[in-house]
Parts: sequence; structure tokens; C-alpha cells
Amino acid sequence: MIQAAAVPLLCVALWPVLKRAGWDAQRRSIAVVVLPAVAVTALQVLPLPLHIWSGGEAILVRDGTSGIVPSIAWGTFSLTPEATWAAAVSLLVPIAIFCAVVRLNFQQRETLCWIVLGLGALSLMIGFLQVAQGTGSGLRFYSHTNLTEAVGFFANRNHFAAFLVVCLVLVGYWVTTARAEVQRSSASLFLWAAIALVSVAFMAGLMMARSRAGVSLAMLAIGGVAIIFYATRKRDVVGREKRTQAKAIVMVALIAMLIAMQFGLGRLLTRFEGESVDSLRIRFAGTAVHTAIKSLPFGTGLGSFVPVYSAVETSDQVRPSYANRAHNDLAEIFLEAGILGAILVLAFLTWFLRRSWAVWRAPPDDEATRVTALNRTAMLIVAVLILHSLVDYPLRTTALAAIFAFFCGVLAVPATCDSAAKPKQLRNPRRSGEKVRREAWTGEVSWPENWQRTAPS
Repeated sequence: MIQAAAVPLLCVALWPVLKRAGWDAQRRSIAVVVLPAVAVTALQVLPLPLHIWSGGEAILVRDGTSGIVPSIAWGTFSLTPEATWAAAVSLLVPIAIFCAVVRLNFQQRETLCWIVLGLGALSLMIGFLQVAQGTGSGLRFYSHTNLTEAVGFFANRNHFAAFLVVCLVLVGYWVTTARAEVQRSSASLFLWAAIALVSVAFMAGLMMARSRAGVSLAMLAIGGVAIIFYATRKRDVVGREKRTQAKAIVMVALIAMLIAMQFGLGRLLTRFEGESVDSLRIRFAGTAVHTAIKSLPFGTGLGSFVPVYSAVETSDQVRPSYANRAHNDLAEIFLEAGILGAILVLAFLTWFLRRSWAVWRAPPDDEATRVTALNRTAMLIVAVLILHSLVDYPLRTTALAAIFAFFCGVLAVPATCDSAAKPKQLRNPRRSGEKVRREAWTGEVSWPENWQRTAPS
């Protein structure tokens, strides 16, 4: 249903862009996302003559009547064409999200961030109820799931934890842009109380999910939020106000961590007991890379990991359950897409580093503080999901793939394109100002005579 809904969204996002002439920033951003996805899919699923595989020599097969004849069969580079088509269709959702986000203005992107945070709070509430109701909770929406942990809308506790980390970063954006509310003493207490309550809830949810990667990324995210806060606000507040806000933030962070540890530290520590699965993840990734080297240059095909890995896994890696992913997206992309996939990953990482550097160097002036803060928040969220992809597969789920694409779209829009974040400048302020004054004085309002400008005698 989500993939079907992504089709009209993609058409709505692409149609106005395709009608325009020239290669502006929007068209370049959309082209570098859509064209590589189409090229990789077409290369892997389009049938090609078999003699291409054999270095230009036709493959000879035995015919029952006339002996050995050249084969006229055609094949695909993908070993699993049906799975490749399914993987390509799953890309419709993040591509549509990205193409739509780059066409939104700042206020619309910020509103979507609050929607993501609200969905995170709803998922967190469901996770608390799942733990309270036990393994037989009717709020667990998947039959194959982590029955003893909070998973929210997800089937995997690690993906649920990654979503909570994203929400924690969005709470940090809330703190960074709350200057107007903090400056009013009547609203300051309620604001910090709300931030503290939300932070405690998300940290407790991370503990109850018992995700070691999620807790580690949360610590990195909190440090990144603190850096973004001070870098963005360093020209906004000074002196006593800055020290007061710093103390408030430290107190909120300490209270959140202490209460969260009280809620779920014991549950988290049980993850370190017994045999760890980290060694298996390392083996999965190592075998995937070793097989990818053998399948160069085109790879085994998108979506082909499960049958390929089951054919090459060694006897010491065999378990009652099968390996559904490599638990390392870079290794899995290298296996399934070959050299072209590796080039696309390197190109994306290069773009991300360049955009992050540009966003970090942007001066946070009074008019674009919120824009700069949102771009830096998007940079941190994308970095957190990339790091998580090195030990798991969060981007293989539709929800986190859509969130990743959304914040990539936010990061792709330069701050200078957000005209709505800055007041509109008049083309000729002096002439326009004189016109406004004349219209104001010639209205039907009876102004006092001493206010009116009189001609010199």
C-alpha cells in the first residue's frame, strides 16, 4: 500500500520539475537520486545474450537432433530477477519522499519534523504497553518479533531504537530553536518541564528496547545535539542567560539518563550475558565481502542476499535460523550491486561530507538560525543512521528508509533557497517607503494635525 501511494507522490513531485528548462538545484538533486536507481535496476534485470558472460564467445549446447549448436538463450546479471524487481519497487518510497522534500519550503519541512516526532511518541507509548502486557500483547503487530522487548510499530528492537534516537535528535532541535519561549519567564518552566519529560520517556524506551547499538548511538546523538546547540546559539545568547540555559540543559540530560537507567538498565545489561551475536554479524559481513569479490563486476543482483549467502556459508556458520541480511549495508550493497554499487555509495558519502561541511560552516545569523539548526539536525540524523547501517540494516525497513530520505532531502536544500525563512526584500526600499507614507496619510483616517507633515512656509 505504501509503495502504491508513493507512485502518485513521485508523479506530483516530478511533473513541475520536468516542465521547467535548465538544470537548477532541484533538478540536479532529483536526477542524481532517480537516474542511478533506474540504471542499476535496468542493468540487472534486462536480459542479455549469454555470450556476453563468456567474453564474447557463444556458449555451445548439445541439441538432440543436430549435435552441438550455439546457445541463443538470454540471461540477466541478477541471479534472482524477481527479487531484484521487488527491491527496485521498494525504492519508490524513499525516492518519492526525497523528490517531494526538496520542493518544500522551510516551514513545511519543519512541520514534517514535528509529525515525525509525534509518530515517535506514539510508537514509544505502544512500546511501553507492549512491555507491560507481556509476550502475549495484542499490540505486537508482527508474528516474528522480539517478544520480550519494546518494538513499537516495528518488528525489530534495533530498528525501534534507531527511530527513538532520531526522535531524541529532533528533541535537541526543539531545544535549540526554543529561544523565544525561554526568554519569557512565564513559559520557561513549562517548556523545560516538557523537554525533560519527553527526553526521559525516549531514553527509557531505548533502555526497554535493550538495543546496545541504539544506546551507543543515543550517547553520540546527545553529544552531537550539544555541539549543534552551542554552535547555533553562540551568537544568540550571552552572559547570564547563556549560563542559565546551559545549566538547564545539563540538568535535563542528567535527569533523563538517571531515570532512564532506573527504568531499563537492568534489562539492557542482560544483553551482555551469554553468547553474543556480534561474532556472527562479523562473519556475515566477511562472507558477504568475500563473495562480492568473486561476483565482480556486476554483483549477484539486488535482493539476492538470502539465496546467495545460503549457498556460500561455511559449516561453522550454519544455525537453525537463516541469515536474512548481512547486518552491514555497505557489504550487502557491494555483494548485490558490485562495482557500480560501491561507486554509488562512495558518491553518496562524498556528497554527504561536502553538504555537512557547508552546513556546519553556515553562520547562524538572526534570520536563518532555525534553517541552520534544522540542516545540522538533518546532518546528525543521517550520520546516525549511516553508523547504524554498519552493524545492522535499519535502511532496509520502509519507515526508516523514508525518514533517511526525508532528512537527506532537508540536507540537500541550501539555506539560501529558503526564502520563506527570511523577510522579503523590496526592490527599491526608498521608493516603496515613500509610496507607503503617501498612501497612509491620504487615507480616510482623521489623524491629529500635529502628526501630519506640513510644507515649510
